[in-house]
Amino acid sequence: MVSFKYLNILLILIMFIGTVAWQNAEAELFNSRNKNEREAQPSLSSDKEKIPPVKSEALPNDVAGHVANVTSYCVGKWESEACLKELSSVSMDMAVNFAENLDAKKEHGAIELIKQHCSAPTAALKISVPAYAMKSAITECVNSVADINEATSVKPDLNLYQLLVGSVLCLDKDPACADIEKQLSSTK
Repeated sequence: MVSFKYLNILLILIMFIGTVAWQNAEAELFNSRNKNEREAQPSLSSDKEKIPPVKSEALPNDVAGHVANVTSYCVGKWESEACLKELSSVSMDMAVNFAENLDAKKEHGAIELIKQHCSAPTAALKISVPAYAMKSAITECVNSVADINEATSVKPDLNLYQLLVGSVLCLDKDPACADIEKQLSSTK
């Protein structure tokens, strides 16, 4: 039986892909207009037009860097040491960002939970970690973040969170990984 957390994570991942595609479409439209066309409304009526690939400019710089690195180091090679180190870095940034958000809302008890449940995936920054251990550690971290978010209404950086959720699916060899890799590979 599929757990509620897994369904919640899958829904968030689907929303992330949609959000990234929408941000990408907006960025593409903005960037494609030249100075003389900026006053004209863009036409989206053509059935032949496709949603353009995700542009890293549509994401914050730190997230865009992680997306580029995950694309480079992980697509097609999720269990490689380089990929696991990058996922470790994403975990660290997401945990630190979330802890800062929790601190701003005076949720100090929740910060301790983040330290307890999100420290393991950061180990790959210093030591070699097997892929199955990294998958387990990231899963524990993202599940804890979801629980804390539900209890406190404080949100993590959703871009980093969703990048980690997608990574867990790929480390687990989930069929959805093909779509995740396709979306990541379309980033420029």
